[in-house]
Amino acid sequence: MTAKDQRRLGEAIMLRRRRLGLRQQDLSERTGISQSYISGVERGLRPMNLETLRRIAAALETTPAQLLGG
Repeated sequence: MTAKDQRRLGEAIMLRRRRLGLRQQDLSERTGISQSYISGVERGLRPMNLETLRRIAAALETTPAQLLGG
């Protein structure tokens, strides 16, 4: 995944989270992933493996494909 793709995915996660009215801390609690890591993901600074993407997508009531733009 390129840096540009990472930023795009992070933005998609942030937009979905906000649409659901969730704070980063809420997403952290739903996923068991630290709030600081989620912040880095949303800014495109932290890479994710597939399992992390699946956990975030499930917590955001969507699919990894939707977050990836598919």
